[in-house]
Amino acid sequence: GDDSSVWYNCVIRGDADKIVIGKRTNIQDGTVIHCRGGDLGGGVPQSTIIGDDVTVGHQALLHACILEDRSFVGMQACVM
Repeated sequence: GDDSSVWYNCVIRGDADKIVIGKRTNIQDGTVIHCRGGDLGGGVPQSTIIGDDVTVGHQALLHACILEDRSFVGMQACVM
């Protein structure tokens, strides 16, 4: 999204479904963001959606999840 930042060594892997990053969101160093393909979870793909004004701390893992606006994810957290 507009005015968002993605820092060094991040992986944003949208090969299986879509990944959306909202406005003014900060994805810090070493974060991995992935989604789930339709071949897992009963054949239903699941996107990763990150809202507006979200901060994701260093080396977090976000996988097939939804983070609402103004969320905070701490360093090295795993959100699925």
